[in-house]
Amino acid sequence: MFALLLILPTIAFVPIYFFIFPAIYIVAKKSIEGDFSYLPNNFNKININLLIIVAIIIASSINKWVHWSDKLTILEFLPYTVAILLAYFLAKNLKDKDLKIIVWLIVIEGLVVVTQYFMGINTFIPSLDHFNENIVKNPDLMYNRRPLGLSLNSSVIAYKLLLAYLILDYLKLRNILHNIFRFILLLGIFFTFNRTIFLVFFVYIGFSMIKIYSPIINNLLVKKIRKNQIKYFVLAIVGIVFLSLIVIFSYEDIYAQLTRGRSDGVDFSGRDNIWKGFTEFISENIFFGNGSEKYYLPRGDKLAHAHNSFLQVWATHGVFILGLYLLLVFRNITRKNLIFVILILVYSCFQYGIFWGTSLIDIILFKILFFDSSTSKKKSETST
Repeated sequence: MFALLLILPTIAFVPIYFFIFPAIYIVAKKSIEGDFSYLPNNFNKININLLIIVAIIIASSINKWVHWSDKLTILEFLPYTVAILLAYFLAKNLKDKDLKIIVWLIVIEGLVVVTQYFMGINTFIPSLDHFNENIVKNPDLMYNRRPLGLSLNSSVIAYKLLLAYLILDYLKLRNILHNIFRFILLLGIFFTFNRTIFLVFFVYIGFSMIKIYSPIINNLLVKKIRKNQIKYFVLAIVGIVFLSLIVIFSYEDIYAQLTRGRSDGVDFSGRDNIWKGFTEFISENIFFGNGSEKYYLPRGDKLAHAHNSFLQVWATHGVFILGLYLLLVFRNITRKNLIFVILILVYSCFQYGIFWGTSLIDIILFKILFFDSSTSKKKSETST
């Protein structure tokens, strides 16, 4: 039930404040069981990560009060950063079994994505039918054919598919069923055609290759190559040749898809202009940003977020609070979670990924950073 309640707010038209329901579920469940471990017994048991989060909330509250005090109601005085506490609480109570259920639920939505793609539609949701009209304009362009699954847009389903794939590797789940899951997730990722996700996977493959081939190359340099390592060289050569042939013979099609059919070069979906607008605002408001009121860039009759979590936080809060966010992340990076944190950070350089307040990606990041189950087990074994 907990995992289902966590996924629910990522479904189309389900309000973001529905993240309160998994928290209510946890409190109710533990209270019935007589377990009040989610409440600190004394101040000494409040860890540094929680103190940094509290510092972010207090700093952003002061920043908001100083800059907006004459315009704020009592409720508006509370900054959205208060929601980080909720994300922290949900991550703390997120177990490995819940992560596995989340993977199952996202894989099911991945099957919906695959079905929609082969049916030639973007969505089954009637109120989102306007997305289906894009296919008619240019059916050969994969960008127009991106399925939405059960989500509000293709970006949401794309990052969910990515998270599910990362969870499988984070938990080291590698049986036949989980490999089938990986195949479904990769298909879904390809069909949603999110270029940021493609970049993240390119980085992931790069790290994986370094991990596999660096000891082999070291052995080769000292002329101690082992027989069982030869297969990796063969796989590398075959893979490079295969990918090279695909690029050579399909270069024009690949280029057209990645540039969305534009002849004037790479299409950044307006990010270049948005980033320029945000950097200009930041240069004029380096220290306090927008007074901790979430900043959006005016674009015609719409408002745009930064499509970059770090620019968004800086523009909203200023450099000091941005420093607290970065401290919260980088002080918790370990050898085990390094690659997964890097991938989420790379994603968040091109999308407004983390630091929403409470979101699925924030919760998963906090779980990986603060509450790694294997680390907890080692600590408990050491203490006994």
